[in-house]
Amino acid sequence: MTSDVARIATSTCDKLLAKKDTFGDQCDAVRAELENFAKTCQKLDVSDAAKKKAFDAMIKAMASTFETTHAINAFVKALEKVRNDARRGAFDNAGDEFPKAFRDALDAAVESYGEPDVDDEPPLKKLREAAGFEKADDEDEDVVLDDTHDTSEAALTCPISTGLLVQPMKARPCGHVYSAASAKAYFKSSKKCAVFGCDKMLKWSDFVKDKASEIALREARKRRERTQRSQAEEIDDEDDEWVSVYNP
Repeated sequence: MTSDVARIATSTCDKLLAKKDTFGDQCDAVRAELENFAKTCQKLDVSDAAKKKAFDAMIKAMASTFETTHAINAFVKALEKVRNDARRGAFDNAGDEFPKAFRDALDAAVESYGEPDVDDEPPLKKLREAAGFEKADDEDEDVVLDDTHDTSEAALTCPISTGLLVQPMKARPCGHVYSAASAKAYFKSSKKCAVFGCDKMLKWSDFVKDKASEIALREARKRRERTQRSQAEEIDDEDDEWVSVYNP
């Protein structure tokens, strides 16, 4: 039987999740305000240096809102998973250790959601374009993935962080791809490529932006989102069955 503590915990989760659609409202509002301010900023009769400083601040602020949205989504998905696990009896033998077991499971589920990758968010790209920091995206028409390009998540991991690539950068001497932050930190001085069996010596200046991996990452994320939606629908169906069984 599920303990009273577990029942209270799952009930509390239900109350929180009932409001999940409102969790990101403030982030959405901030992004809307930033977009409006960007339009105003472009019309101001001020120096280019002043505009650049303003856009720098706006870009950082908008990136922060997407990182917050990612954290909220990770927490919601984790809470749904752990709540459903609790309902299925995953913590029935935890006894007095239930609070710690529940919290540890929640932390692990949040961590499994991965790191945020906000660079491809359309509002952020649009803001960068307005600031002149990057050219308008032409839908990657110059980059085509052939049949030999592995787009599985396993093939899109950074050799250093071992996590999914973030801002992928390719090493020109050997062609291996790393997350930008990992490569920049690791290859401050010349070092051997971190990929097993590769003897190429690399430094940060050897790296270039890897558009093909960015496209492959987007495709992988879309597949993962489709899978998560499908799993969520299955869980909802199972929950409905659980409710119908225990609340006839």
